Amino acid sequence: MSVEVLQADDSVDHQRQLVAEALPELQQFIIIGRRSSNSGKMLNFASCSFADDELANAIANFILAHPQCAMPFLFGVNTAIKVLASQ
Repeated sequence: MSVEVLQADDSVDHQRQLVAEALPELQQFIIIGRRSSNSGKMLNFASCSFADDELANAIANFILAHPQCAMPFLFGVNTAIKVLASQ
């Protein structure tokens, strides 16, 4: 399994082009993003084509390939758990 990370920088249009070109050839993908506040839609969004039982494996493989992402990911999971527990 290979992982390609596209991140926000000064070439957002180039990043969008790369995603649009790659999507037809991808078997599975996760896209996580943030819209501008004036878009009229929810600020954060995610799109995922993984089956439920494959998503955890995909996330684990991503973190193994990019260990620098472990702390932000764990922070996000911890925050989500606290929000869900308070509801």
